[in-house]
Amino acid sequence: MAGIFIGSASSRFRYQAQGDIYFEDQLQVNPQLRRRIVHGCVAWGLSIVFVERKELGNENWVHWQGGLEEIFAHDMGHAGETPDGIVETLAALLPQANDGVYEFNNFAVPGLEVPWDHKVIVGRLDGGPLHYHQPKRRRNHSPRIPSIMIHGKHYMGRAVEYGSQLQNYRRILTM
Repeated sequence: MAGIFIGSASSRFRYQAQGDIYFEDQLQVNPQLRRRIVHGCVAWGLSIVFVERKELGNENWVHWQGGLEEIFAHDMGHAGETPDGIVETLAALLPQANDGVYEFNNFAVPGLEVPWDHKVIVGRLDGGPLHYHQPKRRRNHSPRIPSIMIHGKHYMGRAVEYGSQLQNYRRILTM
């Protein structure tokens, strides 16, 4: 399946997270509600995905309790190629990744598991696109999610594949 490598994924440093996958194109629209998928490490080797939202006029992103009803995360098992056409069938045919409530940055956060050494495909249940916006460079292992690099890379896709080689990686699966 065609995809573009978009960087490493957090699964080593507790509370480190990426929040650069958005439901909306952040540089083209100014919606009343913005949503993003966060991938965060809860323990060495185990990360979760969850949804955060930011309402117009609010500077802070907050965990969205209803966010898991907007996404799917399917654990494809250990390494291997992602077959063509799989994104279209995932939401209806395959069981969801394990879910639970995890302590993340002192909050109880419902999330879907992304274990190290597994390939997990994450997308929107409504079939809508996801937007990757390149973040500013992280300076340390801080849990703070870097903001968008204004003139950085932007890719649109239908799902995100989280996986491992020697380290975890992510790639956006193109339309």
